[in-house]
Amino acid sequence: MHFNANMQFKEFVHIINPRVPKRMLLFLAGFIWLYASYRVFLVLLIELHKSSNHWLIYTIGSIVYVLFFQFVFHRILLKHTKRIINKATNWVCVFSVFDLKSYLLMGFMIATGVLSTRYLSIPAEALSVFFISLSLSLFTSALYFLYYGFRYSYAKNKFLIFNKLKDEN
Repeated sequence: MHFNANMQFKEFVHIINPRVPKRMLLFLAGFIWLYASYRVFLVLLIELHKSSNHWLIYTIGSIVYVLFFQFVFHRILLKHTKRIINKATNWVCVFSVFDLKSYLLMGFMIATGVLSTRYLSIPAEALSVFFISLSLSLFTSALYFLYYGFRYSYAKNKFLIFNKLKDEN
């Protein structure tokens, strides 16, 4: 469609808005978090190379992962999945995969990760434990997003029922 001077701004935005079905947002979220998990894992390998006593780091990192995933990432995952599934229209903007707060949080986490590994003198063991738990949490969340994308009908029914039960209590 050709843009002319008389076209309203809203119409122009509607034309250039990259929209996808809601189900694709779940896949997109899964692939974004899978890529983030991979990048954090690469940083982990660098930090792990600097440290000794790997089994202790793996053990503590795994324990922290369970807590980190359960109390942080699982809640974020459910929040985004419910928000995506309960959107009013089936075709939504591709950038609505996350909300503004989450984009800001991701930017903060990326900046903190870069600054902490380059400019702060945090022991490699502590960074390794953190990066193990973060990488595994991101990876597990990515698998959940992809699962909900493949089993969209199941996820849709699950979260609509969850919302109804929550409203009744």
